[in-house]
Amino acid sequence: MKNELIDSIKNSPNPEWQERIAKHEKKHPGDPLPIPFAEPEPNVMIPYTKNFPYHCQVHRDAFSYGDVGPRADSRVVVDLRFFGKQEIRKENRVYFGPPLSPKEEWVAGNTDIYGMPQPTVSIWYMVE
Repeated sequence: MKNELIDSIKNSPNPEWQERIAKHEKKHPGDPLPIPFAEPEPNVMIPYTKNFPYHCQVHRDAFSYGDVGPRADSRVVVDLRFFGKQEIRKENRVYFGPPLSPKEEWVAGNTDIYGMPQPTVSIWYMVE
């Protein structure tokens, strides 16, 4: 995280935030970040609309996908998810197994971190 951003957090004009920072720094003097450990996670959503045909989410759910563990401080990580409109087509199937062509069959054995079949998304484009 850039020092300018850390300084902007420390120099916030919000007195409530300044009080929380002061309590955090007193309790954890060696912590290089002024963000309290128990600070609520960001949850921002941009809804899909006719004029903006996308959906966006900003939050800290990135760690549910894999084993990040102590290698990253969750206070400085956000997960950005974007979704766009997709026409439902048979060719845009989800296969549970290795990448396949539309004529091949599912092969057991590939699982995700939860032991569930691992999906592989294949999008087939038709060029006219």
